[in-house]
Amino acid sequence: MEMLKTHAYVTETGLPSLFDTVEYNGKWWILNKWLVYNDIKQKMPERILSLESLNAQAIDTGNPFDFQCPLPLSLEFFSCPLFVLAEKGIEALDRPNLSFPLHCE
Repeated sequence: MEMLKTHAYVTETGLPSLFDTVEYNGKWWILNKWLVYNDIKQKMPERILSLESLNAQAIDTGNPFDFQCPLPLSLEFFSCPLFVLAEKGIEALDRPNLSFPLHCE
């Protein structure tokens, strides 16, 4: 499985940040937090947000990231109730059936 990076400005700080980005069910998704399972040497996303619903754009090679979010991204999107995101038109999934080896970056 491939892991990419998405560049976005964080609403709460105004600073740029790189977020892990994964493919799931034929779409690219951004995530902020991994659930780590040392006993099975795997990590799984806690919540993923669809890049399509964030209007993210693919970036040409030569950058340290693969996608760019055009609008600032609130960290609250990764912890608020899913219905709040749905009302904003943001597709999100909690704990998708997706895992990576711990050493995968």
